[in-house]
Amino acid sequence: MSNQHNMHQWAETEPGAAKFFIHNYFMNGNEFPGWKLVTKTPGDFAGRAIDGYYMWVNPEDDQQAFKVEVVEAPSYDEAKKIFQEFLQNYMRPLDEFARPTEFGNDAYVYPEDEMQHGIFLFANLVISVDSVADTTIACNSFIRELYKTFHQRPLEHSLKPNADNNYKGVLQSTAGDEISVGQSTALQVTANEWYYFVLTGPGELSFKGGRMEYASDEPGTAHVDLYTVGEASVIKDVLKITVK
Repeated sequence: MSNQHNMHQWAETEPGAAKFFIHNYFMNGNEFPGWKLVTKTPGDFAGRAIDGYYMWVNPEDDQQAFKVEVVEAPSYDEAKKIFQEFLQNYMRPLDEFARPTEFGNDAYVYPEDEMQHGIFLFANLVISVDSVADTTIACNSFIRELYKTFHQRPLEHSLKPNADNNYKGVLQSTAGDEISVGQSTALQVTANEWYYFVLTGPGELSFKGGRMEYASDEPGTAHVDLYTVGEASVIKDVLKITVK
């Protein structure tokens, strides 16, 4: 079926995409005011990625519902492949595969005015939103809200203890703050929430062998910002790694 779709549109890497990484994302039921989360299956392992499914219904009309699927891949490159597979599954004519500018290059929605279903790629995540009940609904606002969630750094409203309480942060590098070119280091986190990583400098982030990793094939200084997103707080930690 791939010859029905202009797949080369999504062949190039989105600038800066590999510098972000989301890990352990889940919905808590507060994401869409006025809608009720009725089904929640986060973190189901499916082959080379982790799938989370969330069903939302209108409390005043259970014939209005939409589903959010969040696929967490171990790397941006792997997420790119999964995103292309999602596009193939839609099996739509070529002329429907326009690029809505408000969602960047790695996105597809149909129809564009109502967005009854849509899919976009961010970092290592593939997010799909679909109207699924008997009454077809527009999913514009849901897609936009999710897009904003991942494309804007979380705002800190931190409950982090102050320096007098000897706060050491939740982000640690197992190899220390200095590694060699071509070497990797595990990034350990001690909180059990969902994590938003931002990398500035050389290298890339990935999830391998059950652990977050940073590696670089070029020298330089990397800064890893970690936003730990909890239900009541967002805590930011910063880790500096020198690559020689």
